[in-house]
Amino acid sequence: MEKHTSVFIIPQRVILAIMGFLAIMNAYTMRISLSIAITEMVNKTSGGAIEEDGGVCPIDEDANPEDFTGGEFDWDEELQGIILSSFYWGYVITHIPGGMLAEKFGGKWTLSLGILSTAIFTLITPWAVQSGGSTALIVIRVLMGLGEGTTFPALSALMATWIPAKERSKLGSLVFGGGQVGTILGNLLSGVLLHNIEGWSSVFYFFGGLGILWFVIFTLLCYSDPESHPFISEKEKDYLKRELGTLERDRTLPPTPWRYILTSVPMMALVCAQIGHDWGFFIMVTDLPKYMSDVLRFSIKDNGLYSSLPYLVMWIVSLSTGVLSDWLITSGRMTITFGRKLFTTIASIGPACFIVGASYAGCEKVIVVMLFTFAMGLMGTFYPGMKVNPLDLSPNYAGTLMAITNGIGAITGIIAPYVVGVMTPNHTLEEWRIVFWISFAIFNVTNLVYIIWASGEVQPWNTPHLMNKSVESGDHRAAIEAKDSEAKKSHILVMMAFFAIFNQYTMRVCLHLAITVMTDDQNATVSGVEIPDEDRFDWDEHEQGIILSSFYWGYTLSHFASTFVADHYSKHLLGVSVLVTAIFTLLTPLAIDYGGAWLLVVFRVIEGIGEGATFPVLSVLVAHWVPANRRGFYGSFIFSGCQIGALAGGIGTGYFIEAHGTWRTTFYFWGALAVLWYIVWLLIGYESPETHPYISEQEKSQLLEQLADSKKSSEKLPIPWRRIFTSVPLWGLIAGQIGHDWGTYLIITDLPKYMNSILQFSVADNGLVTYGPFFSMWLFSILGGWLADLQIKKRCMSRTNARKLWTTIGSLLPAVFLMLASYTGANKVPVVLFFALCVTFLGGFYPGVKVNSNDLSPNFAGVLMGMVNGIGAITGILTPYIAGLLTPNQTIEEWRIVFWIAFVVLNVTNVLFLMFASGDIQPWNYPAGTELPQQ
Repeated sequence: MEKHTSVFIIPQRVILAIMGFLAIMNAYTMRISLSIAITEMVNKTSGGAIEEDGGVCPIDEDANPEDFTGGEFDWDEELQGIILSSFYWGYVITHIPGGMLAEKFGGKWTLSLGILSTAIFTLITPWAVQSGGSTALIVIRVLMGLGEGTTFPALSALMATWIPAKERSKLGSLVFGGGQVGTILGNLLSGVLLHNIEGWSSVFYFFGGLGILWFVIFTLLCYSDPESHPFISEKEKDYLKRELGTLERDRTLPPTPWRYILTSVPMMALVCAQIGHDWGFFIMVTDLPKYMSDVLRFSIKDNGLYSSLPYLVMWIVSLSTGVLSDWLITSGRMTITFGRKLFTTIASIGPACFIVGASYAGCEKVIVVMLFTFAMGLMGTFYPGMKVNPLDLSPNYAGTLMAITNGIGAITGIIAPYVVGVMTPNHTLEEWRIVFWISFAIFNVTNLVYIIWASGEVQPWNTPHLMNKSVESGDHRAAIEAKDSEAKKSHILVMMAFFAIFNQYTMRVCLHLAITVMTDDQNATVSGVEIPDEDRFDWDEHEQGIILSSFYWGYTLSHFASTFVADHYSKHLLGVSVLVTAIFTLLTPLAIDYGGAWLLVVFRVIEGIGEGATFPVLSVLVAHWVPANRRGFYGSFIFSGCQIGALAGGIGTGYFIEAHGTWRTTFYFWGALAVLWYIVWLLIGYESPETHPYISEQEKSQLLEQLADSKKSSEKLPIPWRRIFTSVPLWGLIAGQIGHDWGTYLIITDLPKYMNSILQFSVADNGLVTYGPFFSMWLFSILGGWLADLQIKKRCMSRTNARKLWTTIGSLLPAVFLMLASYTGANKVPVVLFFALCVTFLGGFYPGVKVNSNDLSPNFAGVLMGMVNGIGAITGILTPYIAGLLTPNQTIEEWRIVFWIAFVVLNVTNVLFLMFASGDIQPWNYPAGTELPQQ
């Protein structure tokens, strides 16, 4: 064999990495070539914004106006969005089958045949378009996606077999860097071809031909594993055997441990990071050429150049940071876990800021291109971060993991182009700015989840028998010693609890925005959308106040009722709570059609009854699962589902209404999403560590030990009603809850009406400016929870003082900013800014008041939360009704009185909380005669 190796100076694992790089490069050139070509295929003279509107930039004086007229196809923005997203319909489907095939039969043919099929369909694209128009093009793009969907899973399987852990960041960044180089060449060469060769067909012939050439070379040079390679040197074989533990794929692997993979918290965190990466990346890959053409008015040649420039920088950054990451890990300067989190964070926060910055740079083309270049450059650190993380978690199932993460992430490729098409019908700067703000939010939310729960350690389910691919020098103990990174069932509980509240709030707030168009006298003049007459109603402010408050009639009642059963049936009570609300949300349009306002009131009461059990039950679950020293952070995270639910519900509702011209869609969507949550909850939710059938003994023992002093009693204890009702700290907590709920419900329920009637925002902008600040509220509540736990843990302050500090922040600052907004008049920018700051600092309540029930009594946390949240919910009845009575003419002066009342309520209730609240477990938490633990 040695006689064959003299011509192979480059190690075979490096050759494989280079060919893997070229595989992705070819895949991306074929994928994105349409993004540039479509700007020349579509006739642009039939619609869109004009320069005088200020929505697009002027054409340069030396540019050829014919470059901006486009081609022969009259496809509107929505249809273009569907065409561009159709690739990902097929791409998503073949990820998991591709991973399984690669693990069973090897990555060589799974990868090569996928690229070959994509190349063939790319070659016949011009013929398909001319023969069948947009429909045929969509079919061809779906088939291309089916072929290309095996690429990443197959490459992950090959890398797990060929590349040792110490070279993984470096060679992994090289391989995955093909995405950036493919995007560079795809954009740049497409622009050159379209500029110099008449017609757009040449783009598809050129890149399809390159794909076939790669297939021939790859099948000759590369093999699925080192043992089957005929030309590998003995020296490299010995090295790989020493580092990887074996040179052959294990063809006797047991079935894929799906249950463990799908309940693995590090895996879920990785999926979140992949979603964040893919959303930003697909927005740039698919839609940046359209932005360059339609808004910045670059010529086709310049469009290709400037659209590709950011990816050159991204490629350089990914390679250099890959080398840096490997050096930092191998030299012991950081762990694999910390390294993955660090580089993923750089790749999230940096691009998020620069993309938004570019949207505010207007028509300063040099600055815009520079900011987009910085954004994409920093995105390159995703590759030594989360992109190689599947190989860390499970070398044996790397293909399957890559299939799951990349497949789910690829769904954003379906959603993003369609969302862009719907949101930019006139392709103006203002429309695109909203797209970039959505990307900003997705980047930051997904990165936060990754930071909290990601891991760089091998997971135990990687080794159902003795591991065949170790991570460090064939040391089989790596998997055995990875206990600490096992899927934490407490983390799953926290995530599902968060999404329970998220779903409840989306269903709660959707009517608050929808009612502004259901009763809009000015119709499209202000709301920005033409609603059919049969979908508009003559409800005055008094009736609207009753409708909006009716939810809280039922909500308050079920709080008190649920206190009696929350401690014993928490899993099913939470599930039924969400399900009932979901069913009646789905039926809301039907109820309005048949019964008008009063049947709507009945439905909202029933929805409130369903939702009222949520917080009492969640307090019980937190007491069962979350130790006291982590309650500030995890409690804040769970209850911050309110802010994210309000954010998604408000913004989503605004865009559903604007996109579909009806308010009905929003009820169907949020109701269906909640039903989906219920199904998942039935499968993976459990009441306590003791009742969970799949929890590890290690996690169970750790939780029971940490919960020992603050845990609920396993015995059924009689509720000490008299001592609860006479507890001064409890009444201090109730006062704090009333202040929080008054301010929050005023914002959630009535601010959309203020934005519509006073500031006259369209329905889509109304959703954004009203509920967008709930994102910053969420971030502030998470930060506050972490700081509160740190203050208590480091003994900087007592738990009591921490609760009082954060409640005060959540009271005084929102009160001040609320009043400032009311005295700023109709000046939109400062008003929106002050309301945003008001909502943000309301997040201080979550590490303060919101988790205080569990401090006072773990045994009766559900009872306390039922009382506290139930009494607080009465403000949800009062605030809409009072706002309706006090604002019959919808003037600023009338609304100012509403805000002054809120100012007084926030401050008075905070004073009461400061005077009487406590963070200590109360004596009545324990049975009579029990020796009290030392606080």
